[in-house]
Amino acid sequence: MTVFRFELKKLLLTKAVWAFVAVALAVNIGFVAGTSEKAVIDYINEVAAVAGTEFGASYREKLAALPVPDDPDLKEIHQGLIAGAEGYFDSFDGLSTDELWLSKSARISGVPRALLERKYEMLSPVIARKSTEGDAASVYFSVYTNEIHQIAFVYMIRVIMAEVGALALLLMLMALRYESLSGTVDTVWAKRIGRLLALPKMLAALAALALLFALIYGVSYSVLFGVNDFSSVWDLNVSALYHNFPTFDGFIPFVTWTSMTVKEYFLGMTLVCFLNCAVFAFFVAPLALLCRNVLLAFGSAAAIIFLNLVSLIKVPDASILYYALLAPPLGQALQAGRWFSEGAGFALIPHFETVYPLICIGASVALIIPAYRRFHGKDLLA
Repeated sequence: MTVFRFELKKLLLTKAVWAFVAVALAVNIGFVAGTSEKAVIDYINEVAAVAGTEFGASYREKLAALPVPDDPDLKEIHQGLIAGAEGYFDSFDGLSTDELWLSKSARISGVPRALLERKYEMLSPVIARKSTEGDAASVYFSVYTNEIHQIAFVYMIRVIMAEVGALALLLMLMALRYESLSGTVDTVWAKRIGRLLALPKMLAALAALALLFALIYGVSYSVLFGVNDFSSVWDLNVSALYHNFPTFDGFIPFVTWTSMTVKEYFLGMTLVCFLNCAVFAFFVAPLALLCRNVLLAFGSAAAIIFLNLVSLIKVPDASILYYALLAPPLGQALQAGRWFSEGAGFALIPHFETVYPLICIGASVALIIPAYRRFHGKDLLA
């Protein structure tokens, strides 16, 4: 425990780490300032206080009775809400998985097709339940739902995953290869007893990652929600009338496996985001153990991530390999707009956003164990 505390303190007192955090926070605050939809959200909150937060006859009547704002921008928003009150559909009644998803994914075959069919068999009773419970009636942000949801819960998440993912690589490499940088490698790693320090070093890197993730994530979203007031939508269902996402052949409703409020969605998204960021730390650990040169370890990790990116672009998007490439954090970042939904033709299993990072962490641990044994196995100095 003493080694763990010392290593954690060393990481958290490193100037380069805090410089990275400062840059990340500056980028995120700039992102919030550049993408703010404050005027739209504030007006929708005012409307919600009068007309309510569920589509229906009462909502339409109260909305129609509101005075049209004189401000041209607010007037445009008001007209958008009036038009949006009619809605594309009133509920999930008649929403067919065969019509909306399987037919749009006809080019998917083999094992992916079989898994998709199984997934949609499981989804049918979910849709029936949602239809009964009236999930689709949630106003959320009406016709502006997709735009605002994407900014708050997709683009921001991708930015944070990129930042904290890079930070995870940095922390794990610093923890395991600090001696290479400081010139004390022959003293610390030369004997097996010194190499026993690798385990508390890895745990310290993960602890530092958790703390710094909480800082970056917490500050970023505190600023975002401070500028954009989500108070009227926290308790609304995220499977809302106007909440949809793109598939291979068009847009489909955002259907979650369980009934989730926006607040529950945000909390779940926080956990999934951290899991994906942690994958980077677990992934680079065996490379740091096996590569005596820190630059070689970092270069190997960067090459693997770049290969993942190129493969996602080049591999046919209906192949089993493509679905496998979606499992690592890079693929999950691309999927961020579909987390907690059924995922359409992009997800072969339910709850993919949680299962995939856990699989990646498990696979990384399976590589860390033999790498650690080899690292610890023999004396470097006779």
